[in-house]
Amino acid sequence: MKKILEENPLVTEAIQKWMVEKLEENVSSVSLTKEMQESFKNYIISIDKLIDILGNNPRTLFDFFDLYEIYILPFRRGGNFSATINGAPLFKENTFAERKDAERQAAEEAFPLLEQILDTDERDEEE
Repeated sequence: MKKILEENPLVTEAIQKWMVEKLEENVSSVSLTKEMQESFKNYIISIDKLIDILGNNPRTLFDFFDLYEIYILPFRRGGNFSATINGAPLFKENTFAERKDAERQAAEEAFPLLEQILDTDERDEEE
């Protein structure tokens, strides 16, 4: 997972921002001091923390990828798990005994797709 995060810096940054936004939403109902509110503005989720979160629950990213119209759908076939991205099968021959493994692989395969989208968007903004 670390290699995927490093190879796709635009996606990694977008995930970090998205996760901080989700944290802010979750604590918005709690009274925070002004100092704590300011610290959230500068909070960055470390790569190691991302690896831990995504390794343990790759499904966390599905809502994130949905924002960019990259839809990951795991399914079970013949007792094993696989997935699709936007309807295209990901694993022609590889299937996984555990759903989490198929979800992790699908999330990892979505990274370069989104990196390309974000890179194109970034270049368009520069022009």
